[in-house]
Amino acid sequence: MRYSALIALAFFLLSLGTFGQEATTCGSQSVVEHELNNDPDFERSYWALQEAIQRIQSEMVMNRSDFDVYNIPVVFHVMHLGSEIGVDENISDEQILSSVEALNEDFRKMVGTNGDGLGVDTYIQFELAKRDPDNNPTNGITRYNTSNLSVFPEEGVRTSSLYPGAPTSDVLPLVIWDRDQYINIIVVPEINGNDGGGGVQGFAYTSVPSNKSVDAVVALYNVVGTTGSIKSGNLNRIVTHEVGHHLTLEHTFGNVLNPYNSCAEADAETNCETQGDFICDTPPTMTNRFCDFPECDGA
Repeated sequence: MRYSALIALAFFLLSLGTFGQEATTCGSQSVVEHELNNDPDFERSYWALQEAIQRIQSEMVMNRSDFDVYNIPVVFHVMHLGSEIGVDENISDEQILSSVEALNEDFRKMVGTNGDGLGVDTYIQFELAKRDPDNNPTNGITRYNTSNLSVFPEEGVRTSSLYPGAPTSDVLPLVIWDRDQYINIIVVPEINGNDGGGGVQGFAYTSVPSNKSVDAVVALYNVVGTTGSIKSGNLNRIVTHEVGHHLTLEHTFGNVLNPYNSCAEADAETNCETQGDFICDTPPTMTNRFCDFPECDGA
């Protein structure tokens, strides 16, 4: 799934605070590391895209007044356990619509919304798909009863073989639409057997223009949107975070090349082109899950 190199490159403008949130909620690094270690094609694609972004970025002269707005069709695939629509993991259409609205607030930095703050307008916005892969009308939402699948109903999907749950390669291809035409957001009841609770809240396969059938965004049902079956205080930021990974953003505080794991990580970044998120628009950043001491103030 890659719509245009310009979409990927425009993303270096984005510096939402959500990308510095607690690393344990995001499973993207885990799934990418697994693919890099096990799939040579994935590894080649990953590093080729990183090199292309750096090369084109160094050649670009930024004039934001020349930017076009990119509208990207999104399809939400709700993998439920047989609940009625709007009940528990089978989230309502309204909850999904609130997720799209929140995505646009964040990516367009809309004044007066939760997306307003540090960062800039990325000129990227999202809309629910209007046509399915067969060119039939759609509302951009599909629902799949998973109660008869193996493992998934009891443990959900997993980020790696180290955790309980069904492999992504067994689950995601069941619902994903053409990755060159849509962003696929897979809504699941649990990840790594967490019963929709703590731990990994979502993940995506970062920066990989491949034909892999798992190239999608995965999120727990209760972090999608801003209304409905959601956790207290949820602002859809997990979805924003994972869509950012899907469109090539790395964590600002570390990645598969630099897996920072202490409060000294900001000091460890000496070259913004090869460390952190590989982009020089953000200062060295530390992940906040380790910041329990005074020297970590401000993380």
